[in-house]
Amino acid sequence: MSTTQPTTGPEQAAVRKVIYRLAELDGTECNDDMITAANEALKNVEELARRVESLEAQIETLEERAPDPTQMEYDELEKPDKATIIRSKLKGEAEATNGRAKAEYKDIIRMFDGYPSAGHAYDLMEATAELDGCNYSQAPDGTKRLTYKAD
Repeated sequence: MSTTQPTTGPEQAAVRKVIYRLAELDGTECNDDMITAANEALKNVEELARRVESLEAQIETLEERAPDPTQMEYDELEKPDKATIIRSKLKGEAEATNGRAKAEYKDIIRMFDGYPSAGHAYDLMEATAELDGCNYSQAPDGTKRLTYKAD
C-alpha cells in the first residue's frame, strides 16, 4: 500500500503551512514536530465541527419559535413582520440594480397580493421607514414613497 507524500520542498512547505494554520500555530511552538501540529489541527477542526452543529441546532430552535415572515400567511403577519418583508424586497431590488429602490402604496399592496388597504399600506411604509436603509418621504410629484438605499 503506497501513500502519496510530498517529496519536494515547496510541497512540504505548503502542507506544513496548512497544518500549522489549522492548528493555529505559528510554526515555532511545536519545534517543527508535524505530528503534534497535525493532531492539534485535527482537534481544532473537530471543535469547529461541534460548534457548527451546536449553532445549527440553535438556529433551528429559533426558527421554530419565530418562523420566517415570508413563509407565513398574510393574516398571521404582524406589522413588524410586514415591514421586514417590505425592506427585504426593496433591498433585493436595490442590490440587483443600482443600489436604490422605491415603492409607493400601490407597490406595497402588490407585494402582499392585494391584501392591505391603501391606508394600511401607508402605515406599513411608515413602519418600514424605521428600519435600516429605508426612508419615507414625498416624491417631487407629491406622492408619498418609501425608498431604500444600500450603503
